[in-house]
Amino acid sequence: MMTCDDIVDALFVDGTQETLSPDHEMRNWRIGKSMVINEDSITTVAVQCRDMGWPGGILLSVQCRDDVVFETSGSWKCSTESHVGWEKPGFLMYSTQWQAAKAIKKHGSPPWNTIGEISSSAMWIWSETAATTVYCRGAVNGIYNMIGIFVLVKFDNKSL
Repeated sequence: MMTCDDIVDALFVDGTQETLSPDHEMRNWRIGKSMVINEDSITTVAVQCRDMGWPGGILLSVQCRDDVVFETSGSWKCSTESHVGWEKPGFLMYSTQWQAAKAIKKHGSPPWNTIGEISSSAMWIWSETAATTVYCRGAVNGIYNMIGIFVLVKFDNKSL
């Protein structure tokens, strides 16, 4: 499920850019949109999001059948600058510009409340540094066979 208040520039799964909904559908953060990722396995999810006000937030969970296998948390890394290959699984984050994501609030917390079927334990994240565009990525712990998965993503810039 995916939604955006402002602009989602890109979603990558293992370095491959996924097709997003038409732009007008990505702007209402209250309506989640699901998408099926036709991959045999997933190791890395990367998101580029543009925010038109502060604070911004990214909320995501990946499910395989009925199990949540991956979600946004403080373990993600974020940067306010793009680096060549940042979306790829083998990208090495030597730069100090890649910091642990700021965990803002748990999914279901006000003011956003619950958005669709995104995991209740997923955290709203953003970069530690206030920025209009952020690049965030997370590595899946282990490789999962992804039969019938869908990604639930939520982006927002609503004030906390």
